[in-house]
Amino acid sequence: MATRIQTIAINDARFYAPVGYYAEEIVTGNEFLVDIEVSYPYKVHSQDELTNTLNYEQLYAIAADVMKQKRKLIESAVEEILETIVNQFDFAEQVNVSITKINPLFGGDRANSRIALSYTK
Repeated sequence: MATRIQTIAINDARFYAPVGYYAEEIVTGNEFLVDIEVSYPYKVHSQDELTNTLNYEQLYAIAADVMKQKRKLIESAVEEILETIVNQFDFAEQVNVSITKINPLFGGDRANSRIALSYTK
């Protein structure tokens, strides 16, 4: 029997956050893009209601809460977002979270760094 998998995603959610290894980055902040994908078994619903799906506003709220916290490493933010989603939505089969830091301070003219973490049930 075939299984339908539904994916709800947020792409390029932009945050200005106090995340960075160097003290001045915590003070001045950095610009980040957060991507989240959550996949789970799809169930055909006869009603066109928000309660029949995963509300992506909840995913955005999780990311916003995590990104406002001061921290040195992007990795810890990625991990916290992923763990929060896995714990809140036990039906999730797969979760992918990535955070891109726009113009990190390593002297490049135009570069981004990206950290990603995945969970599969």
